[in-house]
Amino acid sequence: MLPLTASSLVHTLSNIAPLVEKLRSVLGDRFQKYSMRNERRAYVYIRKDGIRDCVKALFDQFGARLSTISAVDRKFKFDVLYHFTIDQQGLVATICVSTSKQAASLDSVTGILPAANWIEREIHELFGIKFVGHPSPGKLLTSDDWPEDEYPLRRIG
Repeated sequence: MLPLTASSLVHTLSNIAPLVEKLRSVLGDRFQKYSMRNERRAYVYIRKDGIRDCVKALFDQFGARLSTISAVDRKFKFDVLYHFTIDQQGLVATICVSTSKQAASLDSVTGILPAANWIEREIHELFGIKFVGHPSPGKLLTSDDWPEDEYPLRRIG
């Protein structure tokens, strides 16, 4: 019998649909909707309280790698997009989470994926989105004398 390894527990996928269905199962009512760009690319929209469970499932069950995180100012809300790849199968999943501008915050995923550390810090500094539970939320880009309540990429008005 072969020894069980972490890689032997990772699902093998020929297309993105099983991953989407697994996320729907893990997240329950926190899963909102999805759209398929093609059989290898999906955008999954979830409630913000599901981001940690979603990221954990992608990492632990599918061996997904965080490519980057991006933010978009939609005037009255922010969309935060977590871009993942499953390299061996050539699959891409983008997890989309929205937060209001009035209470711009999301749970940090840095404890699950250390690669999110600097990206979350950059998004906080540029857009003003707070990542709750981030281990080191200090500045990276702006000068020390930059005003605390001004965010270079946040729309005004």
